[in-house]
Amino acid sequence: MKILLVGEYSGFYNNLAAGLKELGHSVFLANTGDGKRRYHSDFDWRKGNNGFWGKNIGLGRLLLHRNLFSGFDVVQLIFPRLNSIYWLNQLMVNYLKAHNGKIFWTPSGRSHLISKFWYESTGKRCGVYDFHFAEAAKRGDRLQFLQPAAVDYETWFTHQLDGILPAAFEYAEPFRNHPKFLRTIPYPVDLDQIGYHPNIVGSKVVFYHGITRPVKGTEHICKAFGAARDRWPSGGEFVCARSLPYQEYLKVIRGSNVIVDQANSYSTALNGLIALAQGKILMGGGEKEYLDEIGYDWCPILNIKPDQAQILQTIEWVMDNRGNIEEMGFRGRQFVEKYHHQRVIASRYVESWTSS
Repeated sequence: MKILLVGEYSGFYNNLAAGLKELGHSVFLANTGDGKRRYHSDFDWRKGNNGFWGKNIGLGRLLLHRNLFSGFDVVQLIFPRLNSIYWLNQLMVNYLKAHNGKIFWTPSGRSHLISKFWYESTGKRCGVYDFHFAEAAKRGDRLQFLQPAAVDYETWFTHQLDGILPAAFEYAEPFRNHPKFLRTIPYPVDLDQIGYHPNIVGSKVVFYHGITRPVKGTEHICKAFGAARDRWPSGGEFVCARSLPYQEYLKVIRGSNVIVDQANSYSTALNGLIALAQGKILMGGGEKEYLDEIGYDWCPILNIKPDQAQILQTIEWVMDNRGNIEEMGFRGRQFVEKYHHQRVIASRYVESWTSS
C-alpha cells in the first residue's frame, strides 16, 4: 500500500513508518518536524520557519505542493487541522478525500473535542487537561474549545473519516461511543534504532526528568527531586533538565538509570517507552485504565501521580531496590519488544485500515 502520514507527535509517525516499511509498504511522511525535536519529514511545509510568517509560508507551501498529498491508499492524520483557518482545513480534508483512498485519525495532543470531553467529564479526571484548564483560568484566557467554530469543525472532521484509531486511554475515552471509533492501538517503537544497554548503577543512582512542558507535572517532580537530594546526598543524582532535540535526548538518557517521564497522565507515551527499550527504569503514567486499554498482561512502569510525597515514595522504593535495577531494566526492554515492536504495531494498523 501507499500510505501518507500527516503530522508528527514525539516521533509517533516516524516509528510507525519504520514498521510499515519493513512490512513492504510505501510511506510518505509530511510534517513540520514537531518543532525543536526535528523529526524526519519527507515534506516539511514550514521548513523551519516559525511564528506568524512561518505559519503563512507553510500555508502557501501546502497549497503549492498539494499534489504531494494525492494518490495514496491510506491517509492518516495526527491532528485534525494543518493550520488555524477552519474553512481552509475543510478544503484540505475534502481534497484528501477526493484524491486518496481511506482517511483515518490518530487522536493525540491538541484536539478541541478531546479537551471539551475532559473539561465536561464528571466521572474521571485527566491531569494534563486539568492543568491546562487551571492555567487558563489563572490568566483569564477563554478556552478555545468552548468556541462553537472549534467544536463544529472537529465534529465535521470526524464524520469525514473512515476510522478513529487512538493510541492511549486519554485519547480513546472521548470517542468511546463515536461511530468512527475502531480500536486503540499502542504506540510503536522502532526497536532497530533503539539499542538496549544493561542498566549498570555507578556510585549513584541517576534519576533524570526532561522538562518539556509544565503540564507534565514537572513542578511536583522537581520538588520531589529536591527532597530526594537531601535524603540521598551521596547515593542518588537527581537531574531536571530542559527539553533537548531528540538525538541529544537519547544520549542523555543513556547515562541515566531512572527516567521520570510525567506525573499528570493515565498513560505512557513514546518518550517513556523509548526509555524502557533502552533498559531504563521508568516512572510515569501507569494507571489501571491505561493498562486495561492496551491489554498488558504485566507492566514494569512505576506509576506516579502529581503528588510530591507519592513521587518521593516511589524514588525511595527504587533506592531500596537498587540492586535489582539491571534486572528490572532488562524486563523493561522485553516489555517493549512484546507490546510495542514497530512491525507488530504496524501490522495492526494495516489490519484496521483494510478491514474498516
